[in-house]
Amino acid sequence: MKACFVKITRGLSPNPDAAVLRRDVFMQEQGFQNEFDEADETALHLTVYVGNEPVATARLLWPACAGKAWHIGRVAVRRPFRSQGWGALAVRKLEQQVKVRGGGTIELLAQLPAIPFYEKLGYTAFGGQEDDEGCPHRRMKKEIPPFFEKG
Repeated sequence: MKACFVKITRGLSPNPDAAVLRRDVFMQEQGFQNEFDEADETALHLTVYVGNEPVATARLLWPACAGKAWHIGRVAVRRPFRSQGWGALAVRKLEQQVKVRGGGTIELLAQLPAIPFYEKLGYTAFGGQEDDEGCPHRRMKKEIPPFFEKG
């Protein structure tokens, strides 16, 4: 894996490269229309850079925004950088954010072809198939222990 750096911001506006990646991958490439929402204002947004080029992004919603569980979503990798570990790095970095904040359950909504990717990262599918703008998805979850044990 090449040298990289990771930028994490609270809110999408201080992380415009995350918005560009999401627009390119989800809207231009995959045809989604409803990519941005009010949760973008308070979520953690992560962008992975190789050199100065943004190659991957993901966001983390707080349990107060997403129900009882943390929620990872909007994981996108620029096409030439796929299958090189950048998406996995983005997910693992967000898992670290959950770990240092006391751990808990992380849930996500995976496109069906992405399920093996998330399974390799320790996520387990549950529930039935769901539709998001005509694209089939499944819910997945993983338990993240806290960084510091209580007691």
